[in-house]
Formats: sequence, structure tokens, C-alpha cells
Amino acid sequence: MESKLNGIVQNADAITRPSRRGDEGAPTVIVVEKRPLMRDLLSRSLARTAGFEVLAIATVDECIEVAKTHDATVILISVAGDPDGGDTQQILRRATQALGAPIVVLRDGEELHQVRSVLQAGARGYVSTGMSLDVAIEALRLVRAGGQYFPASCIIGMGDANSAGPASSLQSHLSGIFTARQAAVVDAVCQGKANKIIAYELKMRESTVKVHLRSIMKKLKATNRTEVAYIANQLVAGNHSGLPRAA
Repeated sequence: MESKLNGIVQNADAITRPSRRGDEGAPTVIVVEKRPLMRDLLSRSLARTAGFEVLAIATVDECIEVAKTHDATVILISVAGDPDGGDTQQILRRATQALGAPIVVLRDGEELHQVRSVLQAGARGYVSTGMSLDVAIEALRLVRAGGQYFPASCIIGMGDANSAGPASSLQSHLSGIFTARQAAVVDAVCQGKANKIIAYELKMRESTVKVHLRSIMKKLKATNRTEVAYIANQLVAGNHSGLPRAA
């Protein structure tokens, strides 16, 4: 078992070290993905784009063994490609009980029942295969810092069914905190849209979007876009406990 374990870790280290120099002490992420190609692609992307040290593992059982000798700051468990339901919740419960690091789950879809089952199993974050790599990276960073992350669509979808739609529901909740244009920017950020896309859709300059974002982050006492989305979701859900007061 020891030789097999060493082989797993050595192979993971060999292909997933950050490409930039000077990253000693970079956060260590364990990626659990049973499909070799997807495991390799995901690990390389996180290492090269975010500068993480990544250990690529095939199963939760192997992850539990590796975690005994390697400290991880966050663990990404992929259940993408698995049929809905199955033993996903049981696997995650076992992982959260055996592993000390916070867990983020990667899964297909953003349905409310999917996210709820993952959170009930003890995970602290949920990212879907429909999100961009940048959003997934920020979600990992937020969970690593002690927060929680889940898709904005899950909270927005819990709004009044008679509302004009997700965007109007979110913006109506935030109208007392932000101007109409700022609320529209927050809504776009919650959908994972880049500044260029936000600028195009709202018919404003990209520099104006950045100005709005700075004002939004100041009001919410957020340090990045992921925190903006998270806090906005909590406000929509009516959960104000522990949230910063908007100025």
C-alpha cells in the first residue's frame, strides 16, 4: 500500500506544480477525479492558472490516505459524470468525516436539490461544470479562507415565482443597498460574467464596470468578486447574520 501511495503522490507532484517560480508555500489542493484525462486537465489548469500545488487523486479512499501525510488547504472532489443521486452523498459524508480540510464539490448541474444534498453532506462549496475556470478558482480560494460558495442561481431560484425573472428578483432585493446600475452589475457578477460581457450587456465602458465593482466591494466589505456573489446570495436569502453592513 505504501509503495502504491508513494507512486500516486509522486505522479501527481510531477505534473501539477505551479509553472511560475517563487510560489513556495502556495496553497495545496487535492483534486479527486476518477477519470484520468479529466483529472490531468483539471489539475494542470489549477496549478498553472491559480498557482496552486495540486495533488491529483483518483478516489476518496486514496485521498484519505494521502491526506494523512500531506496537508491540504482545500479538497476538490469531482462527481461530475455520475448519475444524479447514486452514492454521492454517502461518499461525501465519509470524506467530510475523515478529512480535516474543507471540501468543494464539482458536479454537473446547478439544481437546488443537488446543491442542498452536497451541503447537507458537509461540503463547504459547490461548483458546476457550467462555470468558468476563474469562478471555480475564486470559489476554492473563498472556501480556503473560511467561507462557503454555492451558485447564485440556487438562491435566486428560491425567489417569488411570480417575479419577472432571476435578474429582477435579485436586483429588487439589492435596490435598497445599491443604485440600479450597481445592482445590475452585482447580478451579472453572480452569474459569473466577465467585465467585458457586463459592459457590453449593460451598454457601459469596461472602466465604468470596474468603478462600480470597487464601490460594490467597498459597500459589502468584500475583497473579490466571489465574495460579492456570496454576500449578495446571502442578502437575497435573507440571511444577514455575520454579513458586513453595507455602507
